Amino acid sequence: MHHFFLFLIFLLPHETSYSAAAASGSGSQCSRRCGSTAVPYPFGFSAGCPIPLFCDASISTLILPYIGKNGTTYRVIAFNSTTSTVVVGLPPSCSRSVPEARRELSGGNYGVSSRTWMFLRGGCREINASVGVGCSVPVDVMSRLLRTAQCDGLSNETSVVCVASTAAEQFLRWEKVEKQQCDDVLTSAVIVDTAEGTVSLEYGLAELGWWLNGTCTGGSERCAANATCIGVKTPSGEMGHRCACVAGMVGDGFLAGDGCYLAHASRSKHRRKLVAVLASVVSVVFLLSLSIAASFLLPRCRRRNTMKKTKLALKLGTTFFRGELVDDELDQGVEGPRRFSYNELASATDNFSDDRALGRGGFGSVYQGFMSNINYEVAVKRVYETSRQGWKEFVSEVQIISRLRHRNLVQLIGWCHGGDELLLVYELMHNGSLDTHLYRSDCVLAWPVRYEIVLGVGSALLYLHQDTKQRVVHRDIKPSNIMLDASFTAKLGDFGLARLINDGRRSHTTGIAGTMGYIDPESLLAGRASVESDVYSFGIVLLEVASGQRPALVQEDGDVVHLVQWVWDLYGKGSILDAADERFRGEFDGREIEHVMVVGLWCAHPDRGMRPSIRQAMNVLRFETPLPSLPARMPVATYGPPTNPLSSGTSVLSSISGR
Repeated sequence: MHHFFLFLIFLLPHETSYSAAAASGSGSQCSRRCGSTAVPYPFGFSAGCPIPLFCDASISTLILPYIGKNGTTYRVIAFNSTTSTVVVGLPPSCSRSVPEARRELSGGNYGVSSRTWMFLRGGCREINASVGVGCSVPVDVMSRLLRTAQCDGLSNETSVVCVASTAAEQFLRWEKVEKQQCDDVLTSAVIVDTAEGTVSLEYGLAELGWWLNGTCTGGSERCAANATCIGVKTPSGEMGHRCACVAGMVGDGFLAGDGCYLAHASRSKHRRKLVAVLASVVSVVFLLSLSIAASFLLPRCRRRNTMKKTKLALKLGTTFFRGELVDDELDQGVEGPRRFSYNELASATDNFSDDRALGRGGFGSVYQGFMSNINYEVAVKRVYETSRQGWKEFVSEVQIISRLRHRNLVQLIGWCHGGDELLLVYELMHNGSLDTHLYRSDCVLAWPVRYEIVLGVGSALLYLHQDTKQRVVHRDIKPSNIMLDASFTAKLGDFGLARLINDGRRSHTTGIAGTMGYIDPESLLAGRASVESDVYSFGIVLLEVASGQRPALVQEDGDVVHLVQWVWDLYGKGSILDAADERFRGEFDGREIEHVMVVGLWCAHPDRGMRPSIRQAMNVLRFETPLPSLPARMPVATYGPPTNPLSSGTSVLSSISGR
């Protein structure tokens, strides 16, 4: 049977001609096929394509139109229609100047996205953290990481400089790169969201954002039905636009392209095409013979497999989840929280009525409910079927939070799973999350309340890091995960990304997770989370609570700086109280707010070795020990080697295409 299908593959037609002579896809004026590979509109390989690419049809390879020195080409690795980006390979080079890199990666309708980090070398006069998310990496570490020989003259340097833009910016600001006054761009890396909900830094790649010229007013007619027009501020400052399919549909969103369609319709269409091709190359007699044989063999195999799976499930305690057998670990040894039926939770939330919805996040929706059988108000988290949070993350959240007991942690009451449904039942937090109160325009959260909130979050972290049998790294500390009960007592929630550390002597766990702006840059570079990265996130929260500013701060001149840099600059000038939320109108305890902001800077220190433990931070916040002495100027850390070697383009493709 295996040899038969292999034979069919060889019978399928292969296209090796240059793409301009190939089928163009939906847009008759734009050829979008390169060998056996089709690209989404507005990309293509003919004069009618808004964003042209080069094509090597013999190997179905897509290439940026710019060719560098010595014939260097830049291969397209992946397209992502959700974020309107393209990922290209940027091989390490010891002789790619900054102006040349800018020219290679910038086109009339695309530019480097803000999710790309640039690594610079040669003649860097000074590492200037204020012009970007600055860092330095030891030369020997970078050479081992990229598996390259030492560049000429690099041995005389001590480090490689990295520069990135903040999350609030769409595109990399090349002026930030140029201000470092380095000679060459050694390589770049892209921040990638993995299928497990973690974040990694993939080296040797660059992400490009694209747009079409003109505003939505003049270009929206180019969008297909079930697509919306989105304005894009281009690197030059002018406005462009993109078309994007509405939620629940896929496609490029353009009338001249494939438009928008349901995902299952795409699969059905693909299957119909495949059947037609197979029918044209395989004899009717052979297919008939195969079908007759299959009619006898397959039912028997299915019956045997079903019997085996059923026996295995009964024997090992497994359950079906989204069509797969999974270990049912939740009913084995979990104390405290109980299992609810789906009907119980549907009844408690009026069948998950929109009127009961409390909020929506990346993993699912939260509904207010009332459990009449236990006379208790609850919050029910219903995980999306398309969410990155699958069975593994669901079990992790239940198992971890089930063993935790602390007044500043949200209490898990129970759970429900069955078929495709994942639901978690928590105690109801009547005042919602902290972020909804920090940025309300009609009401200002008073400083005494904020001060008690940060003490509460710190107490929760102290318990997780040092007062449990197994250390717990939360990995996603931010205001939206800090819940407030009826008395505005802070309770840390959402343990879907949390991890246990089994060995008490270890302080880190593999895999990066969290939210940009709150993730420790060194953890992102090194590829691991730790108690120190939790402390960093806590520091950002302290600064955010005291200042009323989000992690990415837009200044009067339009420049975007990180909150840590902004507060540190004021600290160096001896005027840190100027960073206090102006909506307080001076009504705050100056000593308390100074302690909160200085401890925030201490926790968010670029060098993790200089950060306090959560206990040391809490001692200062409670006025039990004096304030630390920090340098007047924000330091730039030297980061160690990542845990993962250079990633290949193929490993990134699956991660990015589904993001």
